[in-house]
Amino acid sequence: MFKNLQKYEDYVLFFITLIIISLSSLYSYLLFHTFAELYSIIIGATVFIVAFQLRDKIEQGYLSLLGISYLFIALIDLLHTLAYKGMNIFKGFDANLPTQLWISARYLESLSFLVALFFINKKVNAYSVMTIYAVITVINMLSIFVFKNFPDCYIEGKGLTDFKIYSEYIICLILGIVLCFLRKNRNFFPEVTFKYLQLALITKILAELSFTEYVSVYGSFNFIGHIFKIISFFFIYKAIIKTAFTDPFNLLWKQLKEKEENLQNAYIKLNTYIGNVNNFV
Repeated sequence: MFKNLQKYEDYVLFFITLIIISLSSLYSYLLFHTFAELYSIIIGATVFIVAFQLRDKIEQGYLSLLGISYLFIALIDLLHTLAYKGMNIFKGFDANLPTQLWISARYLESLSFLVALFFINKKVNAYSVMTIYAVITVINMLSIFVFKNFPDCYIEGKGLTDFKIYSEYIICLILGIVLCFLRKNRNFFPEVTFKYLQLALITKILAELSFTEYVSVYGSFNFIGHIFKIISFFFIYKAIIKTAFTDPFNLLWKQLKEKEENLQNAYIKLNTYIGNVNNFV
């Protein structure tokens, strides 16, 4: 009984956490939003720490690049949380600011999933990746806070702008493309990692679709979108953190098997070539 409970302890703890976060909305939606965002920020930061610490041990470039990207996604999400309507931290800004930061973070996240596809079987230079992400993040923040030329995403009294709504659909499209290509390349991942990455992408798409519908930043669709976001980050946790911490040898074994298969294929080709040369002689 206890062994079965231990097997599902992650799910039990997550379910309890999700209920607590959800119930906090009954007291204050601002409190709910803060808890929901902090959950994803903590997981994003932890994913980065794991990916960075294991950068020399795991040659799976997809997970490494994705892990590093979550540091910057978490930083923008933190700014989004602090800028949310009612926090009163950033003076002179309205509900447009947190919505701009949200779109900025979601574009960065979805494009990271997409770009990482090109590094599925390649090793990445962690410091180069961090430098690129730092430059992109700084440019984004300057565009929003200083130059203020980032497109408006929310207008008080009217709701979401066309740019924001279309951006959510574009982000969904990007995530859908990633999901399709990920399925085609599932052999490069341990089965459990692939399963959770797939679930993370699906719930992220559902979250983004929810964020195309709300009128008020305290509305029900906004609430539903954040619930899906929490769930998606739980799956990211299961895919990257649990794979790297609890079962890193599965990933390493997968890489060794791939190298063994490549070596066997090269050996077969070499024997075929030698045989052809001998026949010619």
